[in-house]
Amino acid sequence: MWRDLFKMSRVEQLGFATMFLIIIGSLLLYHFFSLEASLPNKEICIEWLEQVRVLEKETVANKNKAQQKKLFRFDPNRVSIKEMELLGLKSYVILNILKYREAGGGFWSVGDFKSVYGLDSVTFVMLQPFVAIGDEKKINKYRTKKRSYLVDLNRVDQAWLSEEGVNSEVINEIITKQSDYYFSRRVDKDSLVEFSIDEWKLFSASVLSVKYDKKKEEFEHFEIELNRADTSELCLLKGIGPYYARRIIYYRNQVGGFYSIDQLLEVEGISPIVLSDNEEKIVVDPNLIQSLNVHTASLWKMKAHPYLNFYMAKDIYEYRRVNGNFKVLSEVFSLPAFEGQDTIRLSRYLTL
Repeated sequence: MWRDLFKMSRVEQLGFATMFLIIIGSLLLYHFFSLEASLPNKEICIEWLEQVRVLEKETVANKNKAQQKKLFRFDPNRVSIKEMELLGLKSYVILNILKYREAGGGFWSVGDFKSVYGLDSVTFVMLQPFVAIGDEKKINKYRTKKRSYLVDLNRVDQAWLSEEGVNSEVINEIITKQSDYYFSRRVDKDSLVEFSIDEWKLFSASVLSVKYDKKKEEFEHFEIELNRADTSELCLLKGIGPYYARRIIYYRNQVGGFYSIDQLLEVEGISPIVLSDNEEKIVVDPNLIQSLNVHTASLWKMKAHPYLNFYMAKDIYEYRRVNGNFKVLSEVFSLPAFEGQDTIRLSRYLTL
């Protein structure tokens, strides 16, 4: 075909080229005019875009205006549950705020409110302009406020009551009554701090009862042999309950028995006051003491005795191993570890 084109005469070649150009030009004109007809007028497009922008601005303004009707200034340290619901906070966020406040926490700044667990950034940005933190003194008081609790007045002491800010006259009344009376129920700590002396006297009449029950009153005149008494008998003593009765018997078993009432002071928790209150009701039989045989006792059994330490027990054991049995008890007390010890007391508990 192309070879035939080159075989045409010059006139034929010129005619073929002219016809080709006319066809190409027609196609370009058709394409241009059809595209122009398909596009809207430029001014119409601009006007439409402006209308869209105005409508968008009005929508945003109406949305913000609607939100502002619901939102209000609030202090996260004091805002109520109902108010938090009106602010649009979700239930779990409200719960986290309440837990934080109940635990003694407070919000010092807007940044503290932002750190609430579960509060998303969108909600925070919406509420941020409305957060109004109270003055520093009030917040400090709120944050340092301790949760109230019930106080057992049978166990408190004067130092603790003073530290908590209880009225001084009320403190004297409580401490005085502790020795002879029993507080039958506990008292709310916040209420205790607010009592005046007159209010306390009216209130205390409903909670005070005689410290000793009828069973103990029936045994006003009795004697207890300290080396034979069981826990129930020891509980009859003034100031001795089940706990201290068990401690007395435990110590009695360790030492081997008592030879004097004064040895009760060696029991942890027994005070001179308890001893003084009960000295007329306690008798001691030293013949009931179970002595420790220094010839047969093991090293660890001797060490466990309250009046012997490891070095004393070791000296006895080593002497016995090298020299055999002791001839007299004084040989035991002549050992180096026994220098300066109370040999009179030890002689009551050591035997050959």
